[in-house]
Amino acid sequence: MIKKTLWYLMLILLLWTATAEAQSPAIVNGVAWLKAVQSSDGSWTNSSSSSTDFYTTASVLESFATLGDTSAAYTNGLTWLQTADAKSTTYLAPRIKLTNTLGGDATNDLNTLLSYRNSGSGWGGYLIQESSNFHTSLALQALKSANYTDPTIINPALAYLTTSQNADGGWGFYAGDSSNVYMTAVVSATLQQFPQMTVIANAVGKTSVFLIAHQNSDGGFGSSPSTVYETALAFIALVGNGQTQGLPLQNAVNYLTTTQ
Repeated sequence: MIKKTLWYLMLILLLWTATAEAQSPAIVNGVAWLKAVQSSDGSWTNSSSSSTDFYTTASVLESFATLGDTSAAYTNGLTWLQTADAKSTTYLAPRIKLTNTLGGDATNDLNTLLSYRNSGSGWGGYLIQESSNFHTSLALQALKSANYTDPTIINPALAYLTTSQNADGGWGFYAGDSSNVYMTAVVSATLQQFPQMTVIANAVGKTSVFLIAHQNSDGGFGSSPSTVYETALAFIALVGNGQTQGLPLQNAVNYLTTTQ
């Protein structure tokens, strides 16, 4: 069965490409599928491992919140998320984002996340864990959602990401790691949320070149074969960087619509 993570990101993509068509068949069917596969405890499971339940559930709920869906599936999922044990950056960051989206109080989670920061750098998964592009991106997204602006925290993390960019314009999971579509799209989308100073604008500009160069012949993105997950992320990163038309975007949309 196709992983649920792929489908909720496809839903997010459809929201971006058809914001005036919230009742389009593709979105309606996607929401119905998500509700049908919700676990009895209110969570959504990404795979056979329960370790991914938290991240997946947070992302599904973010999609529902964007749609304004406050059905029982949403409220049950929210209850599960709010009472679940969140200790790592991977889990704290999405809960902070969702809590802020709903106008709630994420102070405790935010303080824990800030305590994980490596001085003069970014974030790892836990306290005193080496910084990575993945965790630093998640943390910056969470801080942005909380309107957190302390430059002594934000600027070193942004510098960590920009200096970790590879010569080909992409990013790997950590500094020095080979570039891949997934991390390049995630970092690009993160940097786009911050003021486009020259260094950030240049870094983001290079990501579009990298992503388009790594689009597969079927219109999707991913390390052969294409995946809905990476295609959705790449599309969002490209649109956020000002790509509004052209074959790369249309081919990506065609790939997504034909794989539902």
